Amino acid sequence: MHRRIGQWLQEIVPLSTHDVEDILQEQKSTRQRFGDVALSLGLVRPEHVWKAWIRQIESETTEVDLQEVGIDAQVVNLLPRQVVHQHRVLPIRTSGEEVVIACETIPTEQTQRLIRQFLPQRAVFIRARSGQLDQAIHRYHPPTRYRTEAA
Repeated sequence: MHRRIGQWLQEIVPLSTHDVEDILQEQKSTRQRFGDVALSLGLVRPEHVWKAWIRQIESETTEVDLQEVGIDAQVVNLLPRQVVHQHRVLPIRTSGEEVVIACETIPTEQTQRLIRQFLPQRAVFIRARSGQLDQAIHRYHPPTRYRTEAA
């Protein structure tokens, strides 16, 4: 069953029925996301929204749009270039206790153990669109080029 972000937020922050109604009303008029409205109304903090989002994506098997989610350039180097290229994984976000790792397919348990060795927090694996993942890996971890010298 698909749970909405508001349902996840209610598990993290005590939102009343009145709070949810206010958020939904504001959401209708502004067309903003539930979490963004809750933030603007001061009912939640950014880390609450991220935690709810992480729980939501962990519970679903859908792909995420990296352009919509965004990539934190300070997080992409948590894994070595070789691991990123070999296993086609890229850290994209961090939130308190979790590091969100984008991948084309969820890695095997063995690969997940390898990746976790490099991370200070718990790894959360999300599926990203293949073309977007390739572009992001190329952007943040360009392949090394070997120059050959003429003899």
